[in-house]
Amino acid sequence: TYTATKQLAQAGYFTIAGQGAQIPCIPGTFTSATEQTACTSCTAGSSCPSSSTSAPTACVAGKYCPTGTVTPYYCPQGTFRASTGATVVGDCTPCTAGSYCLTIGLTAVTASCAAGFYCTLGAFHAMPAYVSNVAGVSVFGPCPTGSYCVSPTTTAVQCLAGTYSPSTCNTQLSDCYSCTPGKYCDTAGLAAPANDCTAGYYCDTGATTATKAQCQAGYYCPTGSPKQIKCAGGQYQTAVGQSSCTACTAGNYCPVGASSLTPCVAGYYCLASTEDYKKYPCAPGSFSNTA
Repeated sequence: TYTATKQLAQAGYFTIAGQGAQIPCIPGTFTSATEQTACTSCTAGSSCPSSSTSAPTACVAGKYCPTGTVTPYYCPQGTFRASTGATVVGDCTPCTAGSYCLTIGLTAVTASCAAGFYCTLGAFHAMPAYVSNVAGVSVFGPCPTGSYCVSPTTTAVQCLAGTYSPSTCNTQLSDCYSCTPGKYCDTAGLAAPANDCTAGYYCDTGATTATKAQCQAGYYCPTGSPKQIKCAGGQYQTAVGQSSCTACTAGNYCPVGASSLTPCVAGYYCLASTEDYKKYPCAPGSFSNTA
């Protein structure tokens, strides 16, 4: 029993002058010494879950405890806490690069993020369905167009120049397509070819410039040509790098792919745009002994 003159409050309790009984500290407070007249708020980094607490309990891993904590707070989704004694939510570590933290109160990362997605910081799902930004910087989300993401990926890897990819969530380099014939892909990370190849040039698959290959004499290349095209019969082209051919002049003939005029053969005559001199033999009773 206690008397008015000898009331010794035990640890976990306090007394008020004029009262005859010790009073238990409420949850969230404690006293570690006897003969106290007030309780102290539970120390940051620990909890005081019950009444009459005499010694705070260290905040467990996966949780944090501000001053006066009764029940520890879980570290939020996308974070973890490996050690005890966290005092504020900022002591919870954002999920590390390449990993995700699926639930609250974790003491370690859950696992690596899935291929086709990137996880730079704070990811909370193996396949984050949307892009999250922190201070204007993308920290996790689906692998964007023009790139691919192996597992675990911290940042998306751009498709190489000469390739492109219009789809998201690519998982490997082979998901990037070779640039479409007739077009060029001059930079890395393209979602579509940059543009058509230049007239007078042709671009087969995987071109990185608009002038990958120059059209040769006897050929022509319109804008966006995947290959050089032979001049049609009755036309010719003497120069390289041309986008069209020229009609063969009268007195000459020009077979398919001609790079020059060929004089008509004796015994025949050649109109403008003649492909084969044999088409026009001299009529009976006439002759031609010159081209």
